[in-house]
Amino acid sequence: MRGSKQDLSAGYKKMAEQCGLSFQLNYFDPIKADMAIHPSRHITADANILEMNTEYDRLLREDSAFSAGMAAKAAKANATPSNSGDPFALFLGIVEGATPEQKKLAGIVCRGVLGMAVSGTLGEEKDPSNRIIVDFRNKTLAHYVDESKSDKIYITYGAVHFPGFFAELKQRDPKFTIRSVKGVRPMTLPDEPHLAPSAVVGAAK
Repeated sequence: MRGSKQDLSAGYKKMAEQCGLSFQLNYFDPIKADMAIHPSRHITADANILEMNTEYDRLLREDSAFSAGMAAKAAKANATPSNSGDPFALFLGIVEGATPEQKKLAGIVCRGVLGMAVSGTLGEEKDPSNRIIVDFRNKTLAHYVDESKSDKIYITYGAVHFPGFFAELKQRDPKFTIRSVKGVRPMTLPDEPHLAPSAVVGAAK
């Protein structure tokens, strides 16, 4: 959690450019005018860095399994050459000096790998930091939704969060139900800006 050398959005934007994809935050460009006029309608309900670090420190103190898992992860990272355990960091390093044709081919491969990651077919061992990056943020968002007085809420969030987020809602109130699910492409090419980057799900009491 601590010691990040780069803003996550900056890293994702660079990856999107190298993979020939549209960066996910670009999808907010059409609504920036409404955000300026009606700022109260557009809320960041995610946990902030301070809250995540506080929860991280709490788990280190109170959860021996989490503490041991993070220690093992740190030991593995220290024993592994820089970037060798991060396929995307390695990919970005390779394509930096590639020719346009090589970058085009690399982009196809990158989109395939990202597709497998999104669909869950790219297996990897359980990362203890998901207790913060996924679980804690799911609880934070579920708390906001449950306490909100609004009768309609549109949430833009990564699809991997939904099962845990919905489970948190059900724990708070069993009357939360899924009314409809619409599947769309999880990633798009730059010439396909009309396609949404995530699934649209309706949940209501």
